[in-house]
Amino acid sequence: MRFPLILLLLSFFLLLLCSPVLYAREGKLASACLNLTGDHLIGELYIRDQLILSLHHEGVYDPEVRVQVIADKINNLYSKGFSVDKIFYKVDLEKEEKKVISATIYWGEEKFFTISNLQARLNKSTPEKLAVLWVENLKKALSLSPTLKVFPSHVLLCPGEVIDIKIMGNSIGKLTWKIASPVIDLKQTDFPDRFVLKGRSIGDTTIDFQREGIRTQINISVREEEVTITQPRDILVSGFPCQTEIIRESVIREINSSVLLKSGLRLSIDPFNINTPSLSEGKVVTLLVPFKIENQGSHSEKMLPVKVRNESEKFREPVLHMVSNSPEKINKDGVLFAQSLSLGSPVRLLYYHLNNTDSDKWLIIDIVNPYSISSRVWIVSGTGGPNPQEAFVGHVATSRFIKNSFYSSGQFYIIPPKGRTTIYVQKFGPKQILTGFFHLQFLPTSSLELIVRSESKPDGLPSTEILPKDEDSTHCRGVYPAPKVLIQDIYRAGDPEKSIYIGKAPFLKSLYDSEQLYGNYGVLYDITLNLINDDSLTRQVELSFTSQGGIAQGTFLIDGRLVETPIVRSSEHVPLAILFLKPNETRIIHLNTMPQGGSHYPVRILLKSKGL
Repeated sequence: MRFPLILLLLSFFLLLLCSPVLYAREGKLASACLNLTGDHLIGELYIRDQLILSLHHEGVYDPEVRVQVIADKINNLYSKGFSVDKIFYKVDLEKEEKKVISATIYWGEEKFFTISNLQARLNKSTPEKLAVLWVENLKKALSLSPTLKVFPSHVLLCPGEVIDIKIMGNSIGKLTWKIASPVIDLKQTDFPDRFVLKGRSIGDTTIDFQREGIRTQINISVREEEVTITQPRDILVSGFPCQTEIIRESVIREINSSVLLKSGLRLSIDPFNINTPSLSEGKVVTLLVPFKIENQGSHSEKMLPVKVRNESEKFREPVLHMVSNSPEKINKDGVLFAQSLSLGSPVRLLYYHLNNTDSDKWLIIDIVNPYSISSRVWIVSGTGGPNPQEAFVGHVATSRFIKNSFYSSGQFYIIPPKGRTTIYVQKFGPKQILTGFFHLQFLPTSSLELIVRSESKPDGLPSTEILPKDEDSTHCRGVYPAPKVLIQDIYRAGDPEKSIYIGKAPFLKSLYDSEQLYGNYGVLYDITLNLINDDSLTRQVELSFTSQGGIAQGTFLIDGRLVETPIVRSSEHVPLAILFLKPNETRIIHLNTMPQGGSHYPVRILLKSKGL
């Protein structure tokens, strides 16, 4: 495998930064560390990398020297054998007033140290409370069993390839190792628990490591070059902040495009190993992403550094609504939807498809650039599936999309000249459903093509056959006008119940054949309600969600707060919000929602009130 030197060095140093091990403590059970807080010195005692106590600067005493004395006593006793049952404390009382003036911690007959009133105050405690805490910390840390691990635990490499490995765990003392077969070279670095491993010849081997009586092993396979890894590109995202889920999805896509495998190998990435909080505008984070390359029961673990940058982008309302839902059931490979994108106007795509075959299929969404200059596209998405539960996948996709749209949380793509970029690829099994939304914004000078296709293999030549639409009129494939419905209404507390319908006629009509989008799926309903209480008493107003004719679920933004309903059946009601209006109070609330795939729309928002 050809791995760029700069990428290798960056990976190595990032690994160092991520390590919890402090090498000043290597080989010792207990060790001292000096910490500077402002202009205040604090000596810290560690046992097996667990913080036990902190001694503040006190008079003429050097806190680091005091902690080092304690550490030396612990190490000396540990070498002779010890029992945590012998650790205890005594309080020291003032002779006349019988007040606690200090507390002393002992190990059998050995006096460790005394906690003065001043030291306790510096630790924001009392001598006795501090002694109880530190004795408990000592007992817990000294009762820990030693551990020893190696990362990665499996390595697949080719002759000449170099890989870093790391020894982890809280065991102490000298580390020894034994190589079963000389198909690799192993060299220890300047850091005691870091090694460089280099493939020499084809074959398999193991390395056994041992420390403090604990053993661990790494399995190594040296094979002909089967993997090509290129340096991941910087990922550009957006949002205030960009949501963790978007960052994870973007990183996984980039790793997949950076790792090229020979036939028979499989790339595996656990999204929960991509540990990052949400990312604020203008911020940059570099993530060290672990992944596995699996091959006939064995696997190798590798890491790649990926840089993610959050750039500002403002969400603009779409002027077109593209729907790919016919054929709803996929029976063969082919193009499900294709549409030219021009004039730089934002558009929305809704897709909803079921795999109606007996084998796995892949749903792929591409953007094609037919021109000789590159084009930048900003995408906000929300996806659901694969799953056979139609209401569930529709709800997940809608909830994610509404949330990401609210935060403008998306990703930037560069479509190369005369190139094709896949913005979505997902495998789904027999009778499983995939659905989702994509909001696309691009430059006014761009002219691109969007293609949704089904494939039996994700990496073959793209299918070009356009699949026929369903014969029934309930499933749609087409382009519709701006997907937004504005509703403004007034409800006076004390009036009879009032219903506001979501997904009811009039429906959007296709721009090409006047086909109606029954249920207005994927259309944003922007609702403003003026609630008025003319009464002299406080009144309660309840907004509830109710289905009209089958199971349904809803996702709402109510004054910027995300509200998700459970699945409801026909005529069932679930509350969305309960408001209390004071006498002669008027209140305006805003709601946003979208009819979601897999649910039966129209539905109703029911308003009713009662006096208190």
